[in-house]
Amino acid sequence: MSDRTNPFLEIGFSEYTGIHLMPFALKERAATHEYNRQRVVISILLDLHLMALAGFIGKTTTIGLRGAITQNLEGHEGDAAAHCAPRQLIIHGRPPQAILLHPSRNSSAKPMPERAFALDVLFGETDILPVNFNICDSRAERRGLNQAFLNGCRQSIKSGLHGGEMKANAISTAVTNAFDKYKSDARIAFQSSVQRLKDKLKPKYLFPHLRSRWIEQLQITEQYAEALSSTDVAQKKTDLALIEGLIRVYTIQ
Repeated sequence: MSDRTNPFLEIGFSEYTGIHLMPFALKERAATHEYNRQRVVISILLDLHLMALAGFIGKTTTIGLRGAITQNLEGHEGDAAAHCAPRQLIIHGRPPQAILLHPSRNSSAKPMPERAFALDVLFGETDILPVNFNICDSRAERRGLNQAFLNGCRQSIKSGLHGGEMKANAISTAVTNAFDKYKSDARIAFQSSVQRLKDKLKPKYLFPHLRSRWIEQLQITEQYAEALSSTDVAQKKTDLALIEGLIRVYTIQ
């Protein structure tokens, strides 16, 4: 885990070392991890939009990415903890969870430590998977998945800052549009990754262990792309009742 913090250890929980439930078959594992990635991404987009509406994020803000700073699980014996969020978002030099905990002096917003923890958990969420999955994630990130996430975050924040309304229907529409932007760009990243793996497999003579590894990575990445198109996570995470609850969290302090 290197220098990454575990949100649960930070609040006094012991490290979790129990069973991590994932499907056994490769394609089902890939689909589950991709579903978890989408769930985490749209959840983050939702909080970012509400942060913009509630005054935590200013209009003259720089937005970028960096490597993960939190991680809830740790891989062992050949497995790796694959993050669900493509990267850690940075807003004006700080993670959004830190902004919720310590709002800017120029902001009228009050600290929200519970929501800061929830966002910290989202950025730190991982799936324990064989190393090949982590390699596929890293390749997709290099080939555009990181940028897809950044684009979605920027759109979600911008729509909150310019003409956004603290109303469930308006929030649902804005966040769904930002997530659609993420999905469109993520699809290109996965397609690029698939093509790269197909190119690596073109030579007639390859070491058997390399061919086997790249074939498995190709199957994983193709399943990511398929799951990206077929899941209904956006509908579940932009449910109006759920958003009404978050509006209360952000407005009743």
